[in-house]
Amino acid sequence: MADFMNAPPKSEEQDDVLKQPQPPRLCDYCNQATIVLYCRAHSARLCLACDREVHSTNQFFTKHTRWLLCDACDASPASIFCETEGSVLFQNCD
Repeated sequence: MADFMNAPPKSEEQDDVLKQPQPPRLCDYCNQATIVLYCRAHSARLCLACDREVHSTNQFFTKHTRWLLCDACDASPASIFCETEGSVLFQNCD
């Protein structure tokens, strides 16, 4: 039988820690503003201002495809728009 079946139940304190909102992740470029976009070519999560600055540098960079980041996890490209919540989500985060 798996060990997780015998694991002690989580305490209320542990549940509270898991439910606390995480601080916003900061831009890889300026390290000040909240991330909004991901550029695979640069492997960078960027705020809008830095995206504009980085990708307007030359004509080649303007062609990079960027994705909105999931509002739930800030790690994966968003693929679903939730009109009710007004958020964009990764398919596994909905």
